[in-house]
Amino acid sequence: MNVFNQIAAHCLLDPAFGLKKQGPAMRTRFTTLMSQFKADQYQSMRKSGTVEEYEEREVLLQNILNQIQDWNEKEAEKKERKSAKQRGIESSGALLRRLAIGELAKDDDDEDLDDSGRKKITKREQLGVVTNALAGARLGAGEEEKAEYEYKTKRLELEREQQQQKLQHGQDDAAKRRDHELALEERRMKADEEREKRMHEFLLKILSEQKD
Repeated sequence: MNVFNQIAAHCLLDPAFGLKKQGPAMRTRFTTLMSQFKADQYQSMRKSGTVEEYEEREVLLQNILNQIQDWNEKEAEKKERKSAKQRGIESSGALLRRLAIGELAKDDDDEDLDDSGRKKITKREQLGVVTNALAGARLGAGEEEKAEYEYKTKRLELEREQQQQKLQHGQDDAAKRRDHELALEERRMKADEEREKRMHEFLLKILSEQKD
């Protein structure tokens, strides 16, 4: 609506226009004219002007319609490019998160060779490839999209570090649980030994009393 307000202000300052129309009225009239033009209802657009004036208006409306169609096509292409880039970002993010879960520590230390004699590709190396791909894609984007790529890349790196820390904490917790379980088992075994020892002493005492 702001565009039609600007058009109305411009027409108001031009004596050749001869009418006082506000933005909403300009928009309504424009929409009506374009609808009639696209429906080939030219006769309904004629007033008291000459045929030449009508033909000039027809040409003007056609030019406006062409510009609108061109603009719509460009906007559609722009949205499609942005959607494709967004899908690429999300796919890369999902891949990074999958690679970061569960196997990083194991694969980082794995320097063995596989059956074919080639070095195994670790998850860290795969993560590096994806991160580099994101950085390369960022070079071809606009400033706003570059900022979005940079933000998402940093966020994915942070998630990766958090996954590594979580994995390490999980391993530490598992080790603590194992130590605790071993300590409990050791105390249980000692308690069983003490109980058996007391039972044995009790039986010996009873036998000794019976002999007396």
